[in-house]
Amino acid sequence: MATFVLVPGGWCGGWAWKWVTPLLRQAGHQVYPITPTGLGERSHLAHPDLDLDTHVQDVINVIQYEDLNEIVLVGWSYGGLLITGVGDRIPQRIRQLVYLDVDARRLNRNESAVIEGDPWWQARKQLTDEQGNGWRVPIVMDSWEDPTDTSAYIPDATIRRWCMERVVPQPIKTFTQRLSLTNAPMTALPHRHIVCTQDKSEEDVAEMREVIKQRGGAYRELATHHLCLWVAPELVATALLDALE
Repeated sequence: MATFVLVPGGWCGGWAWKWVTPLLRQAGHQVYPITPTGLGERSHLAHPDLDLDTHVQDVINVIQYEDLNEIVLVGWSYGGLLITGVGDRIPQRIRQLVYLDVDARRLNRNESAVIEGDPWWQARKQLTDEQGNGWRVPIVMDSWEDPTDTSAYIPDATIRRWCMERVVPQPIKTFTQRLSLTNAPMTALPHRHIVCTQDKSEEDVAEMREVIKQRGGAYRELATHHLCLWVAPELVATALLDALE
């Protein structure tokens, strides 16, 4: 029996793992989905000074208070930064880090979740100023409803609606604060990357594959897009279970 600790992506709580968690439990494993402060059922705790360090500590606290060891620590998207921080601070409790569709090129020391000059982030900062009082970063979900957008469309209307009702704006400092690593580099722990290919160019996939190879990580591809937890939970669960071999 393995112990999985599941860390969600941005704007999401532990609810994001709703369709993956039962598949792992049915296979006989312990599963702990994490909800970072200010998100999901903890959205009422959001405040302007909430930052990346808080979210890293959220994960650490669950691991320590539940007295978990030999864990398979899984981070999806933004969660990849969080599990890197956790691995830096309590490596003795971790069996393996699993990065689920995380850009491996942005897992270096002193990285933040966003690139300040990136047009995608500039657009979100503008929305934050207009709709989020300068600190609540909204999520844009238009592509989730667009069947012509193969990079993010959620075809199941019930699942799509359920998820859209639960994502919430995220405090901006969680995106902009740089990850501080003080101990051994991420490559000191066993780690693997699961990369969704449907929403990426061949060039991007090849570049990430090479970065992962250089860092000594295991690599696997999934033929789905970034919202894999909701459009292909069976594929995700299978990939996580295969990580135990």
